[in-house]
Amino acid sequence: MTDILIYGDPHGRWEPLHAAIETRPRAVIVLGDLAEGRDPDGPPRARTAFDAVLATGLQLAFITGNHDAASDDLWSVIEDYDNHRIDGRVIEIDGLRIAGLGGVIRGRLWPGEGEPSYATVAEWIARTPRQERWRGGIPKSHRTSILPWTVESLRNEKADILVTHEAPLPHAHGFQFLNSLAADMGARAIVHGHHHQTYSDVTEDGIRVQGVGLARIWRLPDEFVGKVKSLRRLENEVEDEGLALNRFRRF
Repeated sequence: MTDILIYGDPHGRWEPLHAAIETRPRAVIVLGDLAEGRDPDGPPRARTAFDAVLATGLQLAFITGNHDAASDDLWSVIEDYDNHRIDGRVIEIDGLRIAGLGGVIRGRLWPGEGEPSYATVAEWIARTPRQERWRGGIPKSHRTSILPWTVESLRNEKADILVTHEAPLPHAHGFQFLNSLAADMGARAIVHGHHHQTYSDVTEDGIRVQGVGLARIWRLPDEFVGKVKSLRRLENEVEDEGLALNRFRRF
C-alpha cells in the first residue's frame, strides 16, 4: 500500500520526522510553518530536514504556513525548495492526486467568501505603496496569504486529497470555502495543520477531515487509500465506457 507520511507544522521541531523517515515511507508532506517565528536556527534545521528526506530517496512535498515569511532566511528555504512546494498545485504520489493550498486567510485581502479587495494581482500591486511592496510585488506578509485566484484555479483541477494549512468546517475555526473547494475537486479527504490539533471528522458532504498536530506524524490509512484507488478505477471505467458509447453513437 502507499505509505504517505504527513507531518504537522514543525515550528522548528524536526526530530519526529527524522525518526519516521527511517521507516522509509513512500513520500513526506509537510503542512507549513517550518520554523518558530524569527528563530535564527529555524531555517538551517528546515534545510537539514528537507535534505534528509530527499537523501533517503523519498518524495518530498510541502505547503507554506502563516509563519514562513517571518524572515528572509526562512523564505529563502521556501524558494530554494520551490520545486517541492505544492501551493496551488496538484501532484501525484503512487496513483493518488494530492492538491496543496498553503497560507491563511487574511481578511483585509479576502475573508474566504465574496469579492476580494482587489480584482487582480496587478491592481493589488499598483494600489500598494512602494515602500510596502516586497521585491516590487505584493507585501511580504501576504506571501503566506490564501489568494482567491489560487483557490479558483484549483477549483478547475481534480484531486483525491486536499492538503491545506487553514482548516475547513466542521473545525471551530474552519472555512466553508475549503469544503466547497474539496467537493468541486472531487477530493475525499482534507488534511490540515495550523491549529496544532490531531483529530478526525467528516464534512456535511461526507469528506473526511484530518487535523494534524504540532510536529506530529500522521499516515494515510491503508483502508482509505485502498477505497480511493478503487473509486478512481471505477470512475475511469465509467468514463471509458461513456467515451466508447459516444464513439458508437457518432459512428
